[in-house]
Amino acid sequence: MTTPPAPPRGVLHTRRRWRYRDALSWMAARHDEVVRGGPMHVAVAEHAPWVVTLGRHAALDEDVPGHAALADRGVEVVPTERGGGATAHGPGQIVVYPVIDMKRLGLTVRTLTALLEDVAIDVCAASGIQAGREPGAPGVYVRGRKVASVGFRSRRGVVTHGLSINVDNDVWPFEYIKVCRDPGRRVTTMKTSLELVEQDDDERARRFFDDQIDCTKKFFMDRVMLDWSTAQEPPDARTEAA
Repeated sequence: MTTPPAPPRGVLHTRRRWRYRDALSWMAARHDEVVRGGPMHVAVAEHAPWVVTLGRHAALDEDVPGHAALADRGVEVVPTERGGGATAHGPGQIVVYPVIDMKRLGLTVRTLTALLEDVAIDVCAASGIQAGREPGAPGVYVRGRKVASVGFRSRRGVVTHGLSINVDNDVWPFEYIKVCRDPGRRVTTMKTSLELVEQDDDERARRFFDDQIDCTKKFFMDRVMLDWSTAQEPPDARTEAA
């Protein structure tokens, strides 16, 4: 009997208060490793400080009409090579950055988009939130408001960037951008959807966020069938100051 081939290796990384430009450098380095046939990677992370990012087809004045006000508040706008328009990343939001070879995993742009959206839908469902898709609008929504965004880049068959889920973050940075390139689109968070007013307590809020980090890791690894191991992160990787 022929033994089935072992699944490719995957390495799980967890980062807290990760500067966005450091994440870009990390994705670029991991991308090159995967192209050379090395193990695939995913980072489940939280960014700090706040940053607004532009997709490769987005325009600063059109998609971030409030960029001058953002600059006054110390929020950098960073052009990227991912798809999509403008979005914001900061404390209290989970980001998922898969650096994976789509061909080796039998994925397409469409199936990877659906996979990432399913991860966000399952994370919400685990907390009792009914979230889903909307026709013609990538991402995940709760009562018409966007709770998760998807945007990635595929180069030489290897994906970077990925998914963000609003857990208990502020939403004011989104007021300065066109979400989904739609000036009428609004965002929400899991905390708002659950009306968890008691989570103004920092300890409870952090515990809730940590639970969502764990759920996100589980649901992603359940869907991407790799031989997963956990990276030994640098000592400051989980506590990097904003």
